[in-house]
Amino acid sequence: MIRKPYIALIFAITIWASLFIISKSSLTQLTPAILAATRLMVAFFVLLPIAMKKGFQFKMMFSKEALIYGTLGYSLHLYFFNAGLVYCAANIASMLYGLVPMLIIVLSYPMLNQAITIRKTMAALISSGGVAVIFLGGAGANQQTTFLGVMMTLISVLLWAFCSIYSIKEMKELDSIVQTQIMFGAALITLAPMAVFEGIMSGIPEMMPGGILKLLYLGAFGSAGGIICWNYATKHIDTGTAGIAYNFLPALGVIFAAFLGESIGSSQIIGLLLISIGLMIMASKNENREKMPVVIGRESND
Repeated sequence: MIRKPYIALIFAITIWASLFIISKSSLTQLTPAILAATRLMVAFFVLLPIAMKKGFQFKMMFSKEALIYGTLGYSLHLYFFNAGLVYCAANIASMLYGLVPMLIIVLSYPMLNQAITIRKTMAALISSGGVAVIFLGGAGANQQTTFLGVMMTLISVLLWAFCSIYSIKEMKELDSIVQTQIMFGAALITLAPMAVFEGIMSGIPEMMPGGILKLLYLGAFGSAGGIICWNYATKHIDTGTAGIAYNFLPALGVIFAAFLGESIGSSQIIGLLLISIGLMIMASKNENREKMPVVIGRESND
């Protein structure tokens, strides 16, 4: 029987894979900050009654750890995710998110004092080569994708990796729902003024029923459901195993995007394969760990 943490992880990855195409279609009506803030407000109020029963208090949103976690880790990540999709095809953005597990393990050295080995270095180089292939080939040939879009998406990827590590380091003892609610609340502190500014500059958008349903899906499932499941899974599953599961996000994202009409080029497929190979190498367990050279730091049971 599949354990609950694995079910939660599969649910989170599947839901997130659909967010690229849904978010991109929502950006035809909403600006990046308004979309991000509205999505978070839906998630925040959906979770609020449950989180308060679990011990959530509004003052928790204003601690130093919460503000770093919510602002750098999630609000800016979500903003750059949306802004990147304005200038980047959804299938390419989903493939770039295949770098998240690699970045998590790389950031684990300075933040969690985990070692960087030859295996990790090789995996990072292979995955980075995959990103280069995507940009130089698929992104360059895709009229929906620009250099700016790729860079914004990569910033979003880096911020999400930071967010994942920071939550393990600083907030691991919290209940998953309380932890998620703190992140949403702290992120709204940053995103709300940005959304107001964009509303003043571009005007208040008119939402059609389909757009409202997309926002409800993004908030209730994409943010609330997906992140609760991710936080719960990472408390019970090691980072290597979670990284293997995360490999499926780019593949599922490409499938969703292709199903809804986006073209898939050969360079995108090659880039996706390189990213996946690098991540599989990184997440693999070495049978003779004592023979594995350590490049930086001390060896760990990652």
